[in-house]
Amino acid sequence: TFVRFFMFTLWSLFKAGLLATNAVAILNKERFLMSYDWAEPDPTLGAANIKNQAIGLINAVGYLRGPLIAINILTCSFEMLFGG
Repeated sequence: TFVRFFMFTLWSLFKAGLLATNAVAILNKERFLMSYDWAEPDPTLGAANIKNQAIGLINAVGYLRGPLIAINILTCSFEMLFGG
């Protein structure tokens, strides 16, 4: 039962990470991020600033939209076939 519990936890963590990645991927730069001044990194703050790193992460996740669609399809298929 320990192995089953451990695997369930890993699967739940994977799904939670996928959900968070989906949430970041749908953020619209023009409509949402510009209103909070998060559209582009601020060069005066430096590269080590947390705000600039978060903006870089948001921009990087934007490039993952294609693979993210495939991972979502596989995850939903797995959930439908084997239950969740």
